[in-house]
Amino acid sequence: MTTALPFQLSWETLLALAGLEFPRDSMVDVLQQFEGPGGQNEGLIHAVHGFRQLQAGKPDEALVATARALEFDPSSLVANIVAAAAYGMRSNFEAAVASCEKALETKPDSLMGRLLLGLYLSSMHRPQDAIAALEEALRLNPQVGPAYYFLARLHLTVGAPDRAIDALEKALKINPLSLAARVQLGDLYRHRGKNKAALAQYRGALQLDQTATTHHRIGEVLELEGDREGAIEAYREATRIDERLPHSEYRLGACLLELGRPEEAIPRLEKALELAPPLDEAREALERARKASGTDGAADATVAPD
Repeated sequence: MTTALPFQLSWETLLALAGLEFPRDSMVDVLQQFEGPGGQNEGLIHAVHGFRQLQAGKPDEALVATARALEFDPSSLVANIVAAAAYGMRSNFEAAVASCEKALETKPDSLMGRLLLGLYLSSMHRPQDAIAALEEALRLNPQVGPAYYFLARLHLTVGAPDRAIDALEKALKINPLSLAARVQLGDLYRHRGKNKAALAQYRGALQLDQTATTHHRIGEVLELEGDREGAIEAYREATRIDERLPHSEYRLGACLLELGRPEEAIPRLEKALELAPPLDEAREALERARKASGTDGAADATVAPD
């Protein structure tokens, strides 16, 4: 049984990785890199045509082209890697892995073959095998930043957070602009109780993109650090960016209540319950806020439980 790739791997990302081994400017470059001179090789021409179909987002057409290429040369590196990527695009991960393995029989040090093998093995719930494939890819080229990010996710899957942290730190050394790596590393630091390190990563992520979820994460860490005022500003910013975040509204209201500002807390808690009526902790906080403000007798149909 197969599932979708666990890392939200986009086709654009896959093509970016493919660019490490597939020059896109001309067919001649591909021929020279993979098979050496010999541009008249009809099978290779079909294989390269298949790759162009992948670039156009047409995996079925790519598979037709690679099938023709493999008729001429069953061991063609290009054809097998293109076929693997096409199968992967169609979520046929068993066939994708088989094509990767054929490519690696031809060229064991194929970076793209190792990367794709690792990604597709992970989708078949074989994390240890996927880790081995990605680690081998990184031995071939230690500068492939996305591979460290995927490797970190796999380490988490098998319960190795320290190795995940190490992989993410390496990913950020290669590409400090990786938003996903910064947020993931911040989450890991927070779970390890390294709040200041987590804040540094989240704030670095905000320099790349002002997202509501990152502001919410900052608010949670600031609460752990006892900085209620800072947390209020973070939650307020999260709700400004996205008005549909019940947990941000709830935590904002709860912090205001803890600081003795029930009048400010009430509308936030009401909004949280409007967005998520089953949020019992917000309901309880709202009752306390109304009691503290002397409005506990007020009725509000929007927060009445179903």
